[in-house]
Order: sequence, then C-alpha cells, then structure tokens
Amino acid sequence: MVHPGLGVSSVKELIALARSKPGKLTYASACNGTPAHLSGELLKSMLNLDIVHVPYKGAPPAMADQIAGRVDFHFANAAVALPQMRGAKVRPLAITSAQRTGFAAELPTMAEAGVPNFEADQWLGFLAPRGTPPAVPERLAAEIGKVLAMEDVKATLAKSGMSAAAAGTPAEFAAYLKRDLAKWSGVVKSANIKPD
Repeated sequence: MVHPGLGVSSVKELIALARSKPGKLTYASACNGTPAHLSGELLKSMLNLDIVHVPYKGAPPAMADQIAGRVDFHFANAAVALPQMRGAKVRPLAITSAQRTGFAAELPTMAEAGVPNFEADQWLGFLAPRGTPPAVPERLAAEIGKVLAMEDVKATLAKSGMSAAAAGTPAEFAAYLKRDLAKWSGVVKSANIKPD
C-alpha cells in the first residue's frame, strides 16, 4: 500500500517511481526482520531497486507514519491494513499472496501486478516436537482441517483479512516449511539482516 499523496495507483507505477528516484523511496515495517521488512527486501532484490527500509517499534507507529505520508509504502499485514484501506487512508496496490483473496478480491497479486514469482505470505501453523509419533500430527492435521472448513471459522478469519488454506498433511507442511525457510534465508543473507 502507498500513501494516496504519492501519486501512484499501481505496482508498476511504484516501481517506475523507485527507479526514477534511486535511494529516495521509503518503506515501513514494524521492525527489523518482520514480514514487512523481508517483503521489501524481496522486492528490492528481485527488481534491483534502491529503496530505503524504515523500521519502527511496532505496527501502530509504522501505520501512523504511512497514513501521515512520512513513508512512501508499506507491506502491512491484512489485519492492520484493512481498516485503513476501508477508510481510504492508504491506497492498496496489490496483495502478496500467490492468489487473490476474498477480503480484497479486487486487488491483484504482486505477480498479476507485474512482479512475477513475488510471494510473501504470512502464515500460522501447528508444530510438534521432534520424535512425536506420526499418528499424532496426522490426527491433529485432520481435525484442524475440519475446523478450518467450517463456514463460521472462515467468516471470522476473513474479518481479519485471513483465509484458511487447505490443512494438508504433515509431510506437505514440512515440505512447505523447507521451501519457505530456504527462500527467506536467502533474502536475509543477501540483505545482511541482523537481529536487533
């Protein structure tokens, strides 16, 4: 999302503006190492952009400065962004998931908006300690899948800008975690991100 005063209405326009003003465009995050920070670094590395990260001490001050126009753009999570989008205090350009989502179906994905292969999903999952008998996580996955398929659960999640992905099997989730770890480890290494 961008501040309406930035004068861009698409991801392509934001990229063009960043290319025309190297080192001038800023993006906010709740602090170093957060999904918003990593999303900005992913965009920066994929497109070889010279953009400036502005870390805050939490999501509220980052959003406050986004609304005030003190930062140019922000990869905010949906729960933080939705109220501001609905109030037209910020201009949403795209979502970072691989597919469009029900809470903002009108927004293109980053890939649809001109950045192929850009995906920066935030997710929640359940993990069990190493050595847990395989039947336990398999049963948990099956039961969690049933709960996530309930219409009232889907509706509650949607109010916060979340959606329930297919629970899948523990092996599928383990494979997803391995791919995600490799991707974000590469971003952290290339951006030389250090813990605070």
